[in-house]
Amino acid sequence: MFQPKEAGRLAIGTLNVRRLSSTDRLVELQQELRGINIDVLALTELRWRGTGCLDLSDSEFRFYHADDSQDVSGTGFLDSRRTQPFVEAFNKMTPRISKLDLKFGRQVLRLYAVYAPPTTSTSRGAEDDDEEDAEEDYESLLETLRSELGRTGCPLTGARRTSATALGSHNACSDHRLVRAIIQTPGREALHHEEKKPKERHRLNRDLYRMALNIAPPVSASPTTSSGYANLAKIIHEAAEFAREDVRREPRLSPNTEDLLKQRRVLKNRRSTATDRIAFTEFNKMVRREIRKDLVKHHQRLVEEAVESNRGLRTVRREAATGRRRLIRLRDNDGNVCTTTTDLQRTVKDFYETLYSSTVRVEFNEPESADECPVLLQSEVEEALRKMKNRTAPGIDNITVEMMKLGKDVLVPELTKLFNACLQTSSMPKKMGDSSTILLFKKDDPLDLQNYRPISLLSCVYKLLTKVLNQRIERVLDSEQPVEQAGFRKNFSTTDHLHAVNELVERSREYRLPLFILFVDYEKAFDSVETNAVWNAIQQQGVPAQIIKLLQKIYSEARSLINIADRLVPIEIRRGVRQGDTISPKLFTATLEHVFRQLQWDDVGININGSRLSNLRFADDVALIADNAQELQKMLDELDEASRRFGLKINARKTKMMTTEEATILLNGREIDQVEFFIYLGQEVRLLRDHSREINSTRTF
Repeated sequence: MFQPKEAGRLAIGTLNVRRLSSTDRLVELQQELRGINIDVLALTELRWRGTGCLDLSDSEFRFYHADDSQDVSGTGFLDSRRTQPFVEAFNKMTPRISKLDLKFGRQVLRLYAVYAPPTTSTSRGAEDDDEEDAEEDYESLLETLRSELGRTGCPLTGARRTSATALGSHNACSDHRLVRAIIQTPGREALHHEEKKPKERHRLNRDLYRMALNIAPPVSASPTTSSGYANLAKIIHEAAEFAREDVRREPRLSPNTEDLLKQRRVLKNRRSTATDRIAFTEFNKMVRREIRKDLVKHHQRLVEEAVESNRGLRTVRREAATGRRRLIRLRDNDGNVCTTTTDLQRTVKDFYETLYSSTVRVEFNEPESADECPVLLQSEVEEALRKMKNRTAPGIDNITVEMMKLGKDVLVPELTKLFNACLQTSSMPKKMGDSSTILLFKKDDPLDLQNYRPISLLSCVYKLLTKVLNQRIERVLDSEQPVEQAGFRKNFSTTDHLHAVNELVERSREYRLPLFILFVDYEKAFDSVETNAVWNAIQQQGVPAQIIKLLQKIYSEARSLINIADRLVPIEIRRGVRQGDTISPKLFTATLEHVFRQLQWDDVGININGSRLSNLRFADDVALIADNAQELQKMLDELDEASRRFGLKINARKTKMMTTEEATILLNGREIDQVEFFIYLGQEVRLLRDHSREINSTRTF
């Protein structure tokens, strides 16, 4: 008898889970599967809402589910870590059938999870009890399978690759018991078994880490070369590996509950009499109650630990989650639903390369003379490192902020050399500027890629470099900003603009003055601004040419690598400022100020003690202010025209207007919506005196 651990052998199982619809049932299933060799498990009678995929937190399984939550006929799969790299696609065919494709070289192994309606099925009402309706359901299932396999059962499928073994003494009609078979995988690509280990967290032993860095050999290669940076990263990684300590996760289930699960397995085989069956049913209910209690206690323990360690609740939500959602289905530009890995990668690449491709030609005005920038001081690097936040995700190089802070005595001098070499040569080691991007679902349609937020994970070494550069240019750029801009500036906050807007509204009410406020929404502002427009803006505002050249080099060579189905899809970026980069907000606000300097607005807006207030800005949140509709229309047209020259586009659908008088304002032929209230910088603004909505939203009872 061969073992499923052998390369090329797959353990395929099937199990009726009888309405797996909650977290406690899923935790229970994972606990029961421990110690069982299974590579892919087909699940039937699911009630897990929606079609999707989860990387489970309590095991190495990946959970594929296909259900509409209206019927007990949902199906899905549990896929082990051993076979996850070979998954090509998962599809829901009907409410009772789903399929999972595993690709081995050029060969595809297609697995079906099928749930046939039992004779006592009530999934569609009492009429399903009729034999005639049951026959129709069976015939419908068979037709679906025939459309995939052919009516003759695919006789030309090659050599038989199955074994006649099964888990236990059951092969069919097994009363919801797990049935397992061993098959030979097609193709020549071997499966390498990996032992399933509990997921663990790690921490650095500070003393061991510092000791390892102190005895490490110095970086010999030039810091500007890829090998020099690679050697520095290697030293950090080796020291971290030497000092790493495993912190075992606190299990969700208590030892008492695990013992109850073991007892239940024994009782399950002793149901020969009616009394035994009743006792087993009651025992099963008690076990599930204990599981639910353990999950509540586990969640409370996570909250208490977060409060004691001064961590945010975001960490609690992540650790308490059932699993991490994976992207397995998308709609492409033609409206077709993509499910295969190749199609998903193509769709994502097309979408983001279109988004980040340049749409407006902007010439960069080279400076006549390039003044040299003073060298970066070790104290500057150390100060920037001190201000960086801990517990941030690392980039592709897997170097964390904590690693750099703990080894600052050894690393800061080397990092200072690296950064000065980058500044003097206007270059950067290869791959240091690359970012790893993950897509997080926001809301609405999960098939629409626009409903996913890209989160870029930049190298912490790169972020330290740009933070040092940001410290150099911060004062220069802030001195060029007017009081109308309060975003990303010291001694400014949202309170300033909220107070200004509230004062305008109060004075308008008190003196019965006309007031027009238009809240401008830029469409993906940070992602769409042209990079040459950014360089022109910061050059005119006094940023040294040497820093501009280095930033240009970074932006021209850096890529974004989006993780789709465990494969990295490279995206070329030709416009926009980098997400997650410390210097990006300053670059954007400088560019927006450059846009407003193209406008002749000295005589527009509302007169306040002899000065004109025409706009308020908080980063890309812009509010235009006027006392008549004609002036507001002119301001919007001029701002739209100037913004387009720099790659920025105003979203007419999300732009809103509040006025004391009826007026019609158009943007490119589309009428701007007039609203009674607007959420501005987190606070509701309303021209009419009515605060009931805001009061109701803050009630806690």
